[in-house]
Amino acid sequence: MAPREGRLVAVVPVRAGSLRCAFKNSRPFAFSTLLQRKLETLRQVEGIDEIVVSSDDPGMLALAERCGVKTHVRPEKFAASNAQITGSDFFEHLALSACEGADYVMYCVCVSPFVSKETFEKAVRMYRLNEGTFDSVATVASEKEFVYFGDVPLNFDPSAAVNSQDLQPVKRLTFGACILSRDLMIQRRHCVGEKPYLYEVSQIEGIDIDTSFDFVASEALLRHAACNGELLSEADADALACAPRKPLLLDCTLRDGGYVNNWNFGMKFAVDAYRAASAVGCDYFETGFRSDEVLFPPKSEFGGWAYVKDDVGKYLKTEVPNGCDLAVMAKFDSFSADDFGPASSSPFKLVRVLFSLYDENKKSLFSKTLFEKCLEECRALKDKGYTVALNLACCEQLTPDVYEYICDTMVHVKARVDETGTVVSAKCCADILYLADTYGALSPEKASEIVRKVRYEFVCVQKYVDVQVGFHAHNNLGDGVAKTMAAIDAGATVVDSTISGLGRGAGNLSTEHLLVALHRKFGTPKYEVLAHLEALMLFRDEHILPFSTFPVNSRLRYGPAPLFEYTAVSGIHPNYADYLMQHHAGLPIRKCIEVLKIVRQTVLSNSTNNFSTETLKLALNKADYMMPSSAASQRVNRDAHVIA
Repeated sequence: MAPREGRLVAVVPVRAGSLRCAFKNSRPFAFSTLLQRKLETLRQVEGIDEIVVSSDDPGMLALAERCGVKTHVRPEKFAASNAQITGSDFFEHLALSACEGADYVMYCVCVSPFVSKETFEKAVRMYRLNEGTFDSVATVASEKEFVYFGDVPLNFDPSAAVNSQDLQPVKRLTFGACILSRDLMIQRRHCVGEKPYLYEVSQIEGIDIDTSFDFVASEALLRHAACNGELLSEADADALACAPRKPLLLDCTLRDGGYVNNWNFGMKFAVDAYRAASAVGCDYFETGFRSDEVLFPPKSEFGGWAYVKDDVGKYLKTEVPNGCDLAVMAKFDSFSADDFGPASSSPFKLVRVLFSLYDENKKSLFSKTLFEKCLEECRALKDKGYTVALNLACCEQLTPDVYEYICDTMVHVKARVDETGTVVSAKCCADILYLADTYGALSPEKASEIVRKVRYEFVCVQKYVDVQVGFHAHNNLGDGVAKTMAAIDAGATVVDSTISGLGRGAGNLSTEHLLVALHRKFGTPKYEVLAHLEALMLFRDEHILPFSTFPVNSRLRYGPAPLFEYTAVSGIHPNYADYLMQHHAGLPIRKCIEVLKIVRQTVLSNSTNNFSTETLKLALNKADYMMPSSAASQRVNRDAHVIA
């Protein structure tokens, strides 16, 4: 038998409407969408020559173009639910119009979201290598259920009952992958031939999302079932493999931390903070506020970081030449886009525009008039080439209808297919919609709900597929990590924090805790996390709270401390940290870290992790040998200079 040679086109049909589950192909599905998930899988499959998305939805067509696949604008009559156009009419149209130049077609729907790369490749090989044996390959799910066809038992005899496991299985087409020649698809007006090979897939790969219940159940499976190895075969775990993308990280130690001292930081503090944030992998370092001195006149108590200019950013980039991108915040009503030159000549890449919750009468109410003026400034900044984030203060106080208005107004160019059949993508006034937990009142559940609401409005309603959502947590209730991780799980793509949680009141989410949480979620190597914690501990010791001010809290000797964070990630007994703080509080922080490194090496090699004063003393002696006390005790003098 000769193999089938020729051009194989995978066609993915998605339509804007769905009677049983609204927007099912484009609405947020766990960390992605059904369409994006399908395209990401298909692009990895060997043996496919081209991928085509056929849709009447301009948003989904725009997403397809962004993913680098071909698009086919489906005529309205082939997208509507009406009796005049049958399924056979649709299959014939798809083969004729969407698959021109194809020898073979693989019809695959988004609503079978768990078909793996390996299954696609096996189906392709099966079809190509078996010419003459069968005319098509179609994925099926084998189900042992008591099934009636009309009122006639299909696979069982009611008068001779059997156990369900002994039933003859019923094979259900999943449409996960149906492969046949284009000519046969046109001739039969269907995606399955007359002599198909029924390729049986697992229960999970056979899932087909038709209803809202199916959608919610499948999303829950995607989020949670892969964590339970007892439920899944290795192949099923691969099919479910999908995780949220690791978010971009923004450090706002200077900007949000500035509320504790009116932005009166020394230049050395700023340079060291920038260096530390860059060292631990932050993508942006926010320097402070850009304020117009007419709209927001200088106040004697406010330091220079409340009025950051380009020259300060350029100085920071000179001092830390390999540092991450710089950002600056600008508060609506306190700046003008005219305060910014072109991004091409500025050290700042990101501008976060803060929109506070107050109206024209300074009441804590959302004002559409002020919001639309704010968007004008955002658009002006984008026109200058900046990445723009619109920062919504008090996000928990905004109602669903306000979020609908916000998303609708931000998308100032609506997605559409023009009269020539060209897809016109939606355009937004800002690159990122940033949600700020201003009063620390959000719960993790509410954070997830708001992020999902915003994503739904942008992607499904506004057809804007390039949406990015940011989240800024405060730690008033000690849940900064929990709600930030909930926001990430819901689809947030940018999150921020400050070193040591520096910020007014109870502070912000600390970068230290965020890094550990991301390590647990995304599997960052432990040695890398420990190195990052070390960099932040050194900055904290010099600039925020010297180690010598510990030990911890109160007469009862408990509470948070950097060394406890380090021992936790190292996996060694916390008493090692406690002993150092109680009996060696005068040690430089560098030496404490070195001692704990030696302790970790010792307990790992001895396979014993009980606290031992002997182990600690040996580590102290070894650290003395490695770090002479004269060198170890040196501290860099704090720079008292404050930018003016």
